[in-house]
Amino acid sequence: MSIGEDDQHTVAVHDWVNKKLLASAKTDPAKVFAAEWKNETEFATVGLKHVKFFALKGANLNGTKGLFKSVPATAICCCHYAYGDKFLTGTPTGMLISWAGNSAAKEHKGHTDA
Repeated sequence: MSIGEDDQHTVAVHDWVNKKLLASAKTDPAKVFAAEWKNETEFATVGLKHVKFFALKGANLNGTKGLFKSVPATAICCCHYAYGDKFLTGTPTGMLISWAGNSAAKEHKGHTDA
């Protein structure tokens, strides 16, 4: 996977062995800070006030925006899939956000400062 520096921070999935582009899609106009694979066909990108979940299906790469309902939208600087399907993101202020599907579910204090 690669993430471009174009205006939409396009994400591209490559088959490096066969030197082929499998699929690409726009991520977000805001800067992308990290990406994490969930499995061989799903991954997420995170960045300035956004999270986006992607699913690779053949030559199609479909993205779904993460929803900040009960949690304020902020810069998301890191992400991790734990136990295969539990998605966590981290903020520069030390908050961890757990996700339920594509919705931010709960904030947890990770550390006291940046």
